[in-house]
Amino acid sequence: SGMEFDNKLVNCKYIVKQIKDLGVNDKYLGFYFLVSIEELLINGKKDFKSFYKDIYPEIALQYKKNACTIERNIRHLINQHWLEGDKYLLYSICPGNKPSCCKFIYAIKNYLIEQIV
Repeated sequence: SGMEFDNKLVNCKYIVKQIKDLGVNDKYLGFYFLVSIEELLINGKKDFKSFYKDIYPEIALQYKKNACTIERNIRHLINQHWLEGDKYLLYSICPGNKPSCCKFIYAIKNYLIEQIV
């Protein structure tokens, strides 16, 4: 956190393209919540301590949903991706068993940052 990219904010189109390139399916609502969370984590001006207290509620406000809905849809996205996605690509950014929402989100964040730098 606190990483600056020469004042260039990472835009949503870039995030969408990179996540799609990982084989994550954009037919699920969780995809868009994930994109918004990644944008918030990478471009966010403040430090987020907790998904449940800070991040999910922030995204929930944007979409006029509640925090549980955000988390549930991302979990569903991960489950579906685990069943039908590109396992090789998924293992390359998130090795091991099916990741938790938090682990998956941070793995994607790190992947996005690696693609920029």
